[in-house]
Amino acid sequence: MIIILGAILMLVGNICALFSKNIFKKLHYLSAGDTGGAILIFIGLMLNNFQISKLFVALMIFLVGMPAVTYFISISLVRREKRR
Repeated sequence: MIIILGAILMLVGNICALFSKNIFKKLHYLSAGDTGGAILIFIGLMLNNFQISKLFVALMIFLVGMPAVTYFISISLVRREKRR
């Protein structure tokens, strides 16, 4: 059930980004939906007794990596707009 909720959260984030006009809102929707969805999917897999140690490491990488990538993309967009 948690895996399905994660997939739905990812889908909603992508649909919201599809219809948004502002690039920063698109980036926010994609980041929030994908990060939250991935976390729920990993937790659901952990509860189903898949390889918990490997999933926990992947979950920690996602918790740090996905928001960091979004931050760096947004900073580069802001800097690009300042140069124009």
